[in-house]
Amino acid sequence: GKTNPRQTCGHRYSVSGAKIPGVRVQSTHSRGLPTRLTLRGSHLQANVHFLTIFPRDFWSGLEDPLAYAASVRRSVYDIANQHRGTFSAEHGIGQSLTSEMTHFKSTVELDLMRKIKSLLDPKGLMNPGKVLAR
Repeated sequence: GKTNPRQTCGHRYSVSGAKIPGVRVQSTHSRGLPTRLTLRGSHLQANVHFLTIFPRDFWSGLEDPLAYAASVRRSVYDIANQHRGTFSAEHGIGQSLTSEMTHFKSTVELDLMRKIKSLLDPKGLMNPGKVLAR
């Protein structure tokens, strides 16, 4: 079989359509990434899938590729947040982004969300572990 010469990491976020180019440029230059970038998504809905495409030799030379991918993802989300965007785009929080909630939401916001969840679902049966970390 053919070996893929690259590794991709995807990041979903949402920003105002006019701010998409600025987020893209800032995301690339702030990290000095040895990468190609591609944006996919709906400009009208301002939902963006930001794909960082790394050369395979760079990726395989990383000591901890998953930790590096997480740090790139956090950088992209921080930049989207600076542009008054969100880190979850159209897919919502689910399980994979619950840790980001503690970074981007205040303690007051998280406490309020937990109280509302508790009122609506006192036994914790609906989507346990989703959106809000336990």
